[in-house]
Amino acid sequence: MRLITSVAFGTVWLTSEMLVSASTLAGLDRDVATLSEPLRLAREAFLASCNSAASAAGVGSYARYVTALNRDKALVEKGRLETFTREGKYYIKLDLEVSGDSGARHKVIIADGSGVFSSSSWQDPKKVPQGYVYHPKSSSPMVAGFPWDVSRLVFVDVDAIVKRSVNAIEVTELPGHGYRAKCRTDSSDSFMTFDFYEKDGFNVSRRVVYRDKDAPPVQTTTATWKKQNGTWYVEALAMTKDTRYRQGSVDEWELKYDSFDLNCSVPESKFTLEALNLKDKSRIIDFRPNEESRVLVYSNHNQTPQNRLDEMLAQVDQLPLRSDLATSRTQPIMERTWIRFVFAALLFLVGALMIWRRRSKPATN
Repeated sequence: MRLITSVAFGTVWLTSEMLVSASTLAGLDRDVATLSEPLRLAREAFLASCNSAASAAGVGSYARYVTALNRDKALVEKGRLETFTREGKYYIKLDLEVSGDSGARHKVIIADGSGVFSSSSWQDPKKVPQGYVYHPKSSSPMVAGFPWDVSRLVFVDVDAIVKRSVNAIEVTELPGHGYRAKCRTDSSDSFMTFDFYEKDGFNVSRRVVYRDKDAPPVQTTTATWKKQNGTWYVEALAMTKDTRYRQGSVDEWELKYDSFDLNCSVPESKFTLEALNLKDKSRIIDFRPNEESRVLVYSNHNQTPQNRLDEMLAQVDQLPLRSDLATSRTQPIMERTWIRFVFAALLFLVGALMIWRRRSKPATN
């Protein structure tokens, strides 16, 4: 069904699909002929950007700001950004001059298809670098505090949007040869809008997510696009996440590439456990969901040629557990047990002593 009505800036296209299951839609290519012309242009721009580069490398700047409840906006991280991507994998390195509460001066985030991994290291030579393991089925660096999957030259999956939802997508024409699409998200009341302009090759330059029509945005992302040898890529990204509605904070990220190379040589070594730059005997904290948290010990000696060929998750699973972990977990329980035992024994002895003194005291007439 297609409905056309006029609005302030031009035309509204309202498209809807036959009511079929989401699982069925996920496996099918939507018939492009049923899309409005603006959505077709946005979808084609997205697919072109996704398929135009097998690898990329960039250097630029990064900053993060936090506005806590009843606090002023504060710069918590600022520094140099370096990224490498290849075949859906990514390597992100942050060299920080401002590093907030953690004090970490260097951070590395890697996704190799088996999970997301990160490390933090400090300027103090006495502090040993530490590694982290996150969700094995996710490729989002947000689990490690970074806002954007740099393995994709885009930041909004237009193809998935036009496929997945059986709800209407409303497209409004904007001044400057652009369009704004509006559609519901997974929640019944929440929705998002995304803008795309001809000057950006009809790639999405702004996305805003709302909890409901009466609430302010919970997430706003803005991209600056640049074209290199016929290929569009995101040159700069700014993202704001507002969780004050649940007593949270306002988090803002800014990143910008100063140089960016497409289809360049990216070594496989960037997507290995060694690339986290951990030292021998560094801790790796395993945060995989639905499993008990573990602390592993990184070993340079474990990085054999065969291990370097394995996925990073397989490399992690070959590492030994920290030997004192069981002791450290049970020691507080044992200490509390001994304290209770000693306290009970003292009470028993005091009671027995009082009874003995009463019985041994001579009777008086």
